[in-house]
Amino acid sequence: MTTNKVIFLFALLTFLLIGCSQNKEEMVINGTITLIDENSGDMEVYGEMIIKEAVSPSESFEIVQNSISHVISVSNPEDYEIGQRVKVNATKNDDGDSLDLNNLKFEVVIIN
Repeated sequence: MTTNKVIFLFALLTFLLIGCSQNKEEMVINGTITLIDENSGDMEVYGEMIIKEAVSPSESFEIVQNSISHVISVSNPEDYEIGQRVKVNATKNDDGDSLDLNNLKFEVVIIN
């Protein structure tokens, strides 16, 4: 192959991979802490969960799950109290396709 063809194929592959990585999922839970297990680090948050997914730079959709209990794991459960209002941002721990609560990292923000 000529050098121009190799460069063109490499550029095309790079462009395609960048385009595929644009799909972004985000999960947010807005609710109230109802249970804290300081031994396991599990915390139960009662509230709505919003899942947003961008399928392209100009197109996205949102799924809103009504208020239910969500169990999340945190490394510092002693920093929280039952009854506190929180916003929980979830990010994936792996490159899997699903937002499975068991494979997520949670960032908890206390809402005053």
